[in-house]
Amino acid sequence: MTIPNIKLTSLEYSDIYNQIVDYIKDKEEFTDFNFEGSALATITDLLAYNTFYQIIFQNIMVNEMFIDSAQKLESIISHAKLQGYTVPGKQSAFASVRIRNVGDGTSSINAYTKFQGSKTDSDVKLFYNIDPIYIDSSSGISQGTGTIYEAKTAVVKQRIIPDVDEQSAFIPESNIDIKTLKVEVDLDGSGNYSTYRLASSVETNISSSDGVFFIERRQSGYDIIFGGLTDPLTGNLITSKITTQTNIRISYLVPSGTEGNGYSNFSFVGSPQAASATAAAPTIGTNTEVVSTSGLSQNGKNAPSINSLKFFVPRYFAAQDRAITKSDITSLLVNSGYANSSDDVTVVGGEELSTPELGTIYISISGVDSTDDVAISATHLIQSKASLGMSVVYGVPG
Repeated sequence: MTIPNIKLTSLEYSDIYNQIVDYIKDKEEFTDFNFEGSALATITDLLAYNTFYQIIFQNIMVNEMFIDSAQKLESIISHAKLQGYTVPGKQSAFASVRIRNVGDGTSSINAYTKFQGSKTDSDVKLFYNIDPIYIDSSSGISQGTGTIYEAKTAVVKQRIIPDVDEQSAFIPESNIDIKTLKVEVDLDGSGNYSTYRLASSVETNISSSDGVFFIERRQSGYDIIFGGLTDPLTGNLITSKITTQTNIRISYLVPSGTEGNGYSNFSFVGSPQAASATAAAPTIGTNTEVVSTSGLSQNGKNAPSINSLKFFVPRYFAAQDRAITKSDITSLLVNSGYANSSDDVTVVGGEELSTPELGTIYISISGVDSTDDVAISATHLIQSKASLGMSVVYGVPG
């Protein structure tokens, strides 16, 4: 019995079917069979279907193994994790505001006070300050400045249950604005909460006593991962920070993305509440003004597309969360939500000035004044990741 040649020349269903028929016909025992109306035609059809299905499956599986060809968000998240990059959700639009004529005796506007902003078409969205806005009355006019962020939902001090074995907790919300996330931990259940900071994935020299957490993206939310010493050989925990007595509470904003851009005419919503049971609520008079100092709300961003993630993830890995080159600084500011795109960021090295200033980096973000909280925060971010001895200054010399 001769063995017919196997043809692997096409990925089309009809061609696969015909190749199976030709293969069987070449066998002597099937020479006179009718492949059009017999039961053998059904079997051939099933073989062609199964072959075609497997080809599609294998092609998809191989594509998802590489970041350049992956099409599913789950695959991109997995690739990004290996590069130390956290895939973000939507980012809040923000505006810098000055609050004037606050009632006498008011020292601050509490965090998560609710504001509203409107457009010329009367559309309204809610905004929140994630940090207290401190009021200065020394000049005879009580006023203070701060930043407010757009959000369709504000989650404030929500208790979550940790997984003690994994030293983690899960937030079932994929559109958190990561820069608004606050994690507070009461280790022993005494009621004394400490604010933990978000640590970089490439940060070194972190011990089990440091109040830090890491964040890792899933398709349906985020894992908050806490410290704890592990055995480098087995991966098992040696010491555990989070116990069954530990209480964890989180605060974050869920923004509308780009829909939050373009709002102004800000005002308080209702009466601000006291920060605690023992504190006095801010006194907001009828002539209190909330004035935007940065124009319309801006920099709201939708969740990044798969194509944009394919571009940014490898570049983030190349930078290793450092601010060394101009592209490093630009990527950090865009990925951290301080700018919508690289076109909004200007970076100038001191050596490029007409009178060189070695050791200085100048940065600026379109639409953000040097006195804004956003500018101060962005400058601090770049300074913390710049080379030792480098000075970061906001505002590019003319």
